[in-house]
Amino acid sequence: GVHRDLKPSNIMVTDDGYPKLMDFGIARRMADKGPEMPVEIPVADGPGNGLDFVRTRTIVGTPLYMAPEMEQGIVCKESDVYSLGVCVYEMITGDRPFMEPATAFQKMQMDFLRPSLRIPELPPAIDEVINLALQPSPETRLHSAKEFLDRVKAAAKGAA
Repeated sequence: GVHRDLKPSNIMVTDDGYPKLMDFGIARRMADKGPEMPVEIPVADGPGNGLDFVRTRTIVGTPLYMAPEMEQGIVCKESDVYSLGVCVYEMITGDRPFMEPATAFQKMQMDFLRPSLRIPELPPAIDEVINLALQPSPETRLHSAKEFLDRVKAAAKGAA
């Protein structure tokens, strides 16, 4: 499934230190039927590229954390990875990567300061993880939260 509105206010931490996602009011199972229809996104080497997409007629989410494709009504699990990248960027730097209004143009141009330019003591590998999470195209973005976590762990291990 896809949460569709991943942002700091929807991430709570338990007393044991485990993150929990909240507010699944607009979440969508990729197999759901209804006013949404499965689509394939054309790419240079052919349609779809193996990604599971849904096109919606309704744009929902919080623009500051929303992946660029969501503004076109395209939802995929990589959309949540993008939002997670924005949340982690904000968590480690204290600022969002894209200032308001966080336009699709800013996101497509990747017009943000790398985290290590804001916090010099961060390992450079964190810049690469954030860069991979904030890729404007879902095809070139990290494809899952697990992949994101694995990259963050590797970056942290390399810095130790």
